[in-house]
Amino acid sequence: MVLASLALLLLAYVPGAALAWAATAPGSRARYALLGVSPALTLGVVGAAFGWSGALGLDWSALTILLIEVVVAVAAMAARADRGGGRRGGHGGSGPPAADRRTT
Repeated sequence: MVLASLALLLLAYVPGAALAWAATAPGSRARYALLGVSPALTLGVVGAAFGWSGALGLDWSALTILLIEVVVAVAAMAARADRGGGRRGGHGGSGPPAADRRTT
């Protein structure tokens, strides 16, 4: 019973938290707000996608949509990490830092 409750909590929290992490800047108020409501974010995205899948004639279950959301969240996190994670003080990832762009 405890293990099932923990699994359900993780399934509700992790996809929304991953989307919140990937979509917001580090240390921003929006990130903390979205992390706090990430279960609602997860269930809202799954619910909206479930409704639209029926309207589009697709016969997807809520579990299939949740798995698709997890894949999208992981891809968004990988894209965020690939472009430098939005760190403050960085050079943005387009070429060398300004200190190395000297003309002689």
